[in-house]
Amino acid sequence: MAKSEPQVTLKQHTQDGLKVLEGLKKSFPLVLKVSGQRNFWRLLRLAIITHDLGKVHKEFQKILRGEDNKWNRQRHELFSLSFTNQLPLEGKEKLFVLRVVAAHHRSYGILREFIRYNYDEANEEFTQEFAKLDIVGAKAIANELEKDLLTTDTTVLHPGKLIKAYKKAVIKTTKDESADRSDYFTQLLLMGAFHQCDHLSSGFVTEFPNLTTKHFSFLTKMKKDLEKDGYDFYTHQKKAASLIGHSILTAPTGSGKTETSMLWLKNQIEKTGQGRVFYILPFTASINAMFERLSDKEEGLGKDSVGMLHGKLNAYLYENFFGEEGNLSDLKNKIKSAKEQFKNLQTPLKVMTPFQLLKHIFGVKGFEKGIFEWVGGHFIFDEIHAYSPSVTAQIIVLLEFLHQKLDAKVFIMTATLPTFLKNLIKESLGQNFSEIRADDSLYNSWIQQINATFGRVDKNSA
Repeated sequence: MAKSEPQVTLKQHTQDGLKVLEGLKKSFPLVLKVSGQRNFWRLLRLAIITHDLGKVHKEFQKILRGEDNKWNRQRHELFSLSFTNQLPLEGKEKLFVLRVVAAHHRSYGILREFIRYNYDEANEEFTQEFAKLDIVGAKAIANELEKDLLTTDTTVLHPGKLIKAYKKAVIKTTKDESADRSDYFTQLLLMGAFHQCDHLSSGFVTEFPNLTTKHFSFLTKMKKDLEKDGYDFYTHQKKAASLIGHSILTAPTGSGKTETSMLWLKNQIEKTGQGRVFYILPFTASINAMFERLSDKEEGLGKDSVGMLHGKLNAYLYENFFGEEGNLSDLKNKIKSAKEQFKNLQTPLKVMTPFQLLKHIFGVKGFEKGIFEWVGGHFIFDEIHAYSPSVTAQIIVLLEFLHQKLDAKVFIMTATLPTFLKNLIKESLGQNFSEIRADDSLYNSWIQQINATFGRVDKNSA
């Protein structure tokens, strides 16, 4: 058994994780390039197969079956390491997988203290506990999932040395400014991808959608409707539809900036491939409105394709689900399910505040999973001028990280953008960006509307 409620076998849980892996390959095609590890998907597969083999400890199995036991709150992942150490890998590749398996539930700091307080320095106690594993059964599961994967004798790998060595390596890399951090970055992305597989499979989610051309059919319909009335998309919208890579759009309010971003996004997905989409807005009210707009079946991407994240999400979901029939328990379950769907990969586009992104830069719990989701992503920033100086500075650093490390594409929209801020953004995105500006005729038309409503103003005042 791998889980007790509901009961799931170790083999089934592992197979579900491997199904998620196949989905990640389709959704994140740039991972091999970004990670710098040509065997990335292979290493991830081996980590999934071996990560829970330590659960074959007979006392842990008793817990899952609700029987009296002497497990004593040990860590199954520490027992899994001996199987991982058997994998047909060498050098760094084996070390990458060992580190993922070791820390897939707890940090290295917690594991180090756990080992210190639970096992003697000679490792005799750990060896005695390892003898309680069904080694034959564990290897049989692994070899069924991949033929002849574990063929050598299983010897005990004492985890303390691995964990201490990793801590020393991180400290050394941190102190040495000239150190090569590529291995750490590869490790980070591998851990993030693993968490995606493990968490989604634990929630029985093995498939998740991607945005395709058909999701943007509302844009085709919009163009046809305009043409019927003798109009067309604005010039800046048509230009955005043909651009690849980073872009900055300056256009007045009411000039179809949202549609412009969707035209840009459609072209990115068609020309550069898949990547998750993040639509960033500064205010809760505008996020709620944009979520409703983009999730509309007729005039947007559809409700199954759009999620949102912000600090008042519970209140929004409660208000929207409250009118439905059902008891309070059903309501809570619906809200919980919707939140989980919005958080994970089930929605290819998320509307959110920048803080939902920035928190990962600060290394909060689960940051590896969050950063992995950014690989090859498409980031749309609306109203980027609306933040405080400190938040703006953090966003600038985020843009630089997305550009330099993750091969992401950024589309920035604003009605007005100070020159100094535009220059900072350009510096963070390098030289590979395009600048789009609405036609003067559109601005003049906008000014005429203002004059008709509020009285005469000149162009500079507008």
